[in-house]
Amino acid sequence: MLLESVAEVSDEQILQDYMASNGNAPLPGITNKKEDGRRLPLFHHLSQHDDTMSIFQSAPQSIMIETLEYLRKEHGTIPRYLESIGFNASWQHRLRKSFNSSFSHL
Repeated sequence: MLLESVAEVSDEQILQDYMASNGNAPLPGITNKKEDGRRLPLFHHLSQHDDTMSIFQSAPQSIMIETLEYLRKEHGTIPRYLESIGFNASWQHRLRKSFNSSFSHL
């Protein structure tokens, strides 16, 4: 969400991408399938040890919308929020350039 915001992707596209991958995108080196092929929650290896991890397994679209709205209400823009946590304009520019060049062929 934050990466796409920095890359100036529309909120609609961010939400669409998030919902398409919500709980479905495997992370390198992390499996979410049992030996018999049944799916497990993506972060099952963490949630077995800490029940609070379950809140990170997925989020409804409404939460993503509220998060974007909150960040903009409190900081004005996503880039300003990122600056407030130390990810300054120079780093954002580098990220935007890298992101856009990576996806320019699509």
